Amino acid sequence: MPTGDNGGNKFKITSKDGVSNLHALWDSVVYEFDQDMDLPLDSNGWNTLGSHASTLVSRYPENSFNDLYTDYKLWDDETYRVGTKIYDNISENTLPSDAYVKTN
Repeated sequence: MPTGDNGGNKFKITSKDGVSNLHALWDSVVYEFDQDMDLPLDSNGWNTLGSHASTLVSRYPENSFNDLYTDYKLWDDETYRVGTKIYDNISENTLPSDAYVKTN
């Protein structure tokens, strides 16, 4: 979009499990955690987020990151590289392909 897409919020995709734009797709960790939670969070919402966090910490423990304590500029560069590729192989108003979901 020539004027931007508001962080993916204006990049519409075919709705699946309540996910209907690119920002929401990535917030859901590409459909892995796609449950809607009411804001402000109630105790159930906080428990759900805690469960998601525990799942991710178990799956990706601190010692699995070789560059965890490197220069922040390296993280910045990696974030930029990844961020510029989230638009690859996805089109507006379509459902992301299985390949896109698996890759990301």
